[in-house]
Amino acid sequence: MTSHAIVGVALAFTKGELPPDAIDGTIVGLLCMTGIGASDAVELTARPRPELGPETATSKGAIL
Repeated sequence: MTSHAIVGVALAFTKGELPPDAIDGTIVGLLCMTGIGASDAVELTARPRPELGPETATSKGAIL
């Protein structure tokens, strides 16, 4: 179930269906689904994250 939630959230984010200001709360929810306590999930989510590079697509539209 958790893996389906992770994939669904990833798809929603990459399609622009998940606003950037909802990311932290969504990550906390996903971490809690894995058994991490809420306070630990909030602490992990608050840690600095590296910047992600732009998506790379092939001519067929698949994301690499």
